[in-house]
Amino acid sequence: SSHVPLQLAPPSSPLASNMASSPQHSGGVAIMDAMRELERLEMALVEERQRGARLEEERRALEEARERDVSMLEGMLHQALGRTAYLWTRWEIQERRALEEARERDVSMLEGMLHQALKENELLKARIDIAGSPRVDEPEVEPRRRGDLEAADCFLERTCVPAAEALPPHAIGARGGC
Repeated sequence: SSHVPLQLAPPSSPLASNMASSPQHSGGVAIMDAMRELERLEMALVEERQRGARLEEERRALEEARERDVSMLEGMLHQALGRTAYLWTRWEIQERRALEEARERDVSMLEGMLHQALKENELLKARIDIAGSPRVDEPEVEPRRRGDLEAADCFLERTCVPAAEALPPHAIGARGGC
């Protein structure tokens, strides 16, 4: 409902002074005081409504600022988490590379050591074969026929120089040679 404020005469007006001085109007002073109190309360109500509207506007502005701040912080958090994940991945890749390089170095070193050991093993075998083998003066298998004996002598002459040197020259020629 619309409220039309009651128009009162200002206290300095002749009408107000006549009303206050007249005994008939002593009840009118009480009404005037009540009317003034009502006007003062209406003004206070308007001021409170305006103050409430300002506070509501401030609350909305603060809420919007808070939402922007939260949104910005969430974005920063997502960036930080993404960067952390990137750095972990990069570290893992570097760690894998370092491990792979170390493994390759170790394998290469072990292969070199194995190759060296195999060479040394072959050299030792050759030394053992040379040092431990008897001089061959005659074939290991006794020939059964004269043709076999001539073939064995011919083999010795070509392959085993020490055995040929051990025979006197007339013995090689007597057997007929190769």
